[in-house]
Amino acid sequence: MQSLIRKVSGLLSLILLGIMLAPASPSHAASISLSPTPGTYNLINDWHNRCLAGRVTRSVVIFDCIDSYTDQVWQVEPFGAAGHVRLRNVHTGQCLAMPGWDNGSKAAMYDCIDSYYDQWWAPEITPNSTYRLRNYKTGKCLAVSTTSTGNGRPGIQYTCTLNFNDQWWHFWPVA
Repeated sequence: MQSLIRKVSGLLSLILLGIMLAPASPSHAASISLSPTPGTYNLINDWHNRCLAGRVTRSVVIFDCIDSYTDQVWQVEPFGAAGHVRLRNVHTGQCLAMPGWDNGSKAAMYDCIDSYYDQWWAPEITPNSTYRLRNYKTGKCLAVSTTSTGNGRPGIQYTCTLNFNDQWWHFWPVA
């Protein structure tokens, strides 16, 4: 009887080892990304379920996602320090920036300048596969105030906290 238990135990160990060493399937491996790939995206706030929009007035707000609104389309460009990107608004050609230092400071858009660290963002994966966008200059995350809902709420920065989904962003590919 002990011989049979040893054989079954050994066989189960080999099967388990094979499962652990087997490579992930291509579709599974592609679905787990530590950073959004370069391309064009709508950035959808998880709490508000609205798109980040860059206005010609340099303001950054959320608004209902509308396919034909190019101010809601952002070009993700790898940039600066490893793991950082620059987010260029397709409508204005300007980059998402964080000019202030304090919690609640409003995001803005400015001409894209390589040496401006407030235009560098580190996408950090969250437990629900969205991203937090941590600003390189301030170390704080892009958020949208939850004090009220509706269109026109400004993009702000706040101390990064994983359990605040007003800091979570979906990168929705735009064709």
